[in-house]
Amino acid sequence: MNNILFVSEAYLRDNLPISRNLDTKDIKPNIQAAQDLYIQEILGSNFYEYLLNVFSAQTLNANEVILVQDYIKPSLAYRTLAMALPFLAFQVKNKGPQSQFDEFGNPAPGNELRFLISNAENRAEFYEQRLTKYLCVNSNLFPQYQTNNTGIIHPNESPKFDSGLLFY
Repeated sequence: MNNILFVSEAYLRDNLPISRNLDTKDIKPNIQAAQDLYIQEILGSNFYEYLLNVFSAQTLNANEVILVQDYIKPSLAYRTLAMALPFLAFQVKNKGPQSQFDEFGNPAPGNELRFLISNAENRAEFYEQRLTKYLCVNSNLFPQYQTNNTGIIHPNESPKFDSGLLFY
């Protein structure tokens, strides 16, 4: 189940402010982490596992397609970006953390990197709040969301929006 991702690298390239020449191997691990840490918390582990199964089998019903396309994917994309940004600037090598700068690029100062991360987190939180509200209002469309919640993670119905900086 861990290899099923709701968003593809192509989706991230098409929907995020990232360069076309970004090496996708630097982003991909963050998709899984963002999905596990944030999307699973919103959906609850049982509904999350159910959606992964029907998404993988390509048997989503019409309501599930809307949920995944319009609510889960934007949330996951911006959360992935927020989680990837520090690792795009720095990577852990055999000699420890190394900055990823060469003669053709100028590094973003630390405060600008923090601003970019905070901005991506803010957008992720907006989409996560939107996803949570949609699920609460439309829980009757997703019986697995409210029933059989004996999994490890129960759905979190408390929207968060607290990264501090607002995006312009």
